[in-house]
Amino acid sequence: MIRVFSANDARALGGCLLPLGELERAWASSAELPLQQRAMLVDLLTYLPEAILVKVDRAAMATSLETRAPLLDHRVLEFALQLPAHLGTCGRRGSPGC
Repeated sequence: MIRVFSANDARALGGCLLPLGELERAWASSAELPLQQRAMLVDLLTYLPEAILVKVDRAAMATSLETRAPLLDHRVLEFALQLPAHLGTCGRRGSPGC
């Protein structure tokens, strides 16, 4: 992996509190997947649970809101990760559902 930023700079830029080694391990463990699916899986294993879900949970508790994460069911995720990459994007725009 090419390193442009130091570990501290990378965490500051990405807002990620994970050690860089965890991201690298997740990336290396998914080498057989196409690039798009590989990136999605790394986000799923690292950024989602360590950053996004924590922030949503804290914001919801601070404002007394009830939040749900219905798409975190493992069966939905397993199905989504098996779909061909072309079903998740629309041409060069990269936006789903067009």
